[in-house]
Amino acid sequence: MRFLRVCLCGLLLLPLLGMPACPRSGLAKGLPGNCDSTTNTCTVHINPSGCGINTGEDPQHVPLNYKLKWVLTQTTASSTYGVTFWQYKTPFRDSAGNAQTNVAVGVLSPPLTVDTACVNTGIGCDFPYVVVKGGQKCGDPGVHVDPNAL
Repeated sequence: MRFLRVCLCGLLLLPLLGMPACPRSGLAKGLPGNCDSTTNTCTVHINPSGCGINTGEDPQHVPLNYKLKWVLTQTTASSTYGVTFWQYKTPFRDSAGNAQTNVAVGVLSPPLTVDTACVNTGIGCDFPYVVVKGGQKCGDPGVHVDPNAL
């Protein structure tokens, strides 16, 4: 009887063992709808009226070595927009290997890079940034780089 209970408990635990331990590990593989595999580019849309990122693009999931381009959903002549990453946590490096923390809206970023610690997680890494409008912070979305997205 005791053996039967142990076996029954074991059978009940099997489905739980197959569940991902981390919520992000269940991310669907493949490209988001705003990414283009022919150009290895993803476009993130900024809504100037709320100074935020479009629904479904926050955080933006991007494969390793892709480039990002932030664009405005509406043209505006009144303010200059940009994107600023944390100084010590940015997915961009210049040709000399230095961290690049600022990206202008409308300009294609360098390819996304990450360190080996990020690649070894199997689930990628998050890179928070702020949207800047006329020199003032106005949004706090992020980029999730997934080395296994493709």
